[in-house]
Amino acid sequence: ESKGIRKDLDWIKSDQKIRGQRQTVRQLKRSYRNLAESLGTGFACVYNNGESKAVDQIQDISSLCNGVIEYQKNRFNELIGKDDELKQFIDSLPKPRGLLSPYFFIHNGNKKLFFEFTWQMAQYCADSNTNDEVYSVLCIDKPLLNDPLFDACIEKLITLKIKGLWLWISQFQEENEQDQLLEKYLSVVHKISKSGKQIFNMHGGYFSLLATHKGLTGMSHGVGYGEQKDVMPVVGKGIPTVRYYLPPVYKRTGIPEIQRSFSTIGVKSVEDFISKICDCAICRGILKKGLDAFEEFGEMHYSSEDAKRQAQTPAAAKKCRYHFLLTRAKELKRVREVPLDTLIKDIDDAYASWSKSKVIESSLEHIERWKKALSGNSGVNP
Repeated sequence: ESKGIRKDLDWIKSDQKIRGQRQTVRQLKRSYRNLAESLGTGFACVYNNGESKAVDQIQDISSLCNGVIEYQKNRFNELIGKDDELKQFIDSLPKPRGLLSPYFFIHNGNKKLFFEFTWQMAQYCADSNTNDEVYSVLCIDKPLLNDPLFDACIEKLITLKIKGLWLWISQFQEENEQDQLLEKYLSVVHKISKSGKQIFNMHGGYFSLLATHKGLTGMSHGVGYGEQKDVMPVVGKGIPTVRYYLPPVYKRTGIPEIQRSFSTIGVKSVEDFISKICDCAICRGILKKGLDAFEEFGEMHYSSEDAKRQAQTPAAAKKCRYHFLLTRAKELKRVREVPLDTLIKDIDDAYASWSKSKVIESSLEHIERWKKALSGNSGVNP
């Protein structure tokens, strides 16, 4: 990295043929080149002029912010305009409900410059788009949650005419974090919420759902394995396995571990499973074949003749995804309808029941940490 700008861009490059020649050249993928050009000068310079000029270019706040905002305002219209059947409806398309100011990954090596830069970009976007709801994005490395510069940036952002903030905390895994860091996360949520601004977590799980009782406005996540996302992508790995989401403990768990726990928690029949584990339509449908059919969620195969190890079958991944979506919808409904004390009792009861299983017990440590963090003074129940 140079002054906080990543130079290791090979992960978004590909070998591309030179027209009229047999040789290839390694360049940024066309989709990234097109995106950079659409966003404006500050991004296009990274591949046109080299990384060394990137910092100077992005510090031209007006052109940078205008490019990013205009892209968000016009992108959907551009896509529809390319469709002969749909372009007639362009004039009736709704405008974006919110606009995000530009953001960059902030870590220990660039924090002083980029915290200030984030605040300046948010201020410019809010002041120049007074008819739109503008949100700032704080994309930070996890250790910076406890950094005074992060706190100072929050203090500045909540004074601006923005609608709210989005947090993207790289490497932040709700299931694995210690209660002190979870409490800091909740205190940040409460502070921003108390200021009258909306606050969202860009990649959150069930703990963030519970945090809505501490002031979190909402969250987003992928389906199956997107409740946590690192900014720096893992390159060269296969498609992640979509593990079964075990509703009673709010965590993805291996099928063999769950099956070995059946006898301990009293699951001897399909009816027991539906009563004690999950009653979603996907689980009910699969278990019509009997309790042993539960293993379909974990089916593996060799995806090709040359494969050296087994991978999850597409059918199993699909079942796990749909089960997760139905379960998350049910969780969301309950979180909205009952007080936090009841929800904490839910996770407490889950620990009491599933800790009897020696196979699952070691995977339940997050429940005690969640309970401690949520029961503290990091915010108040709305």
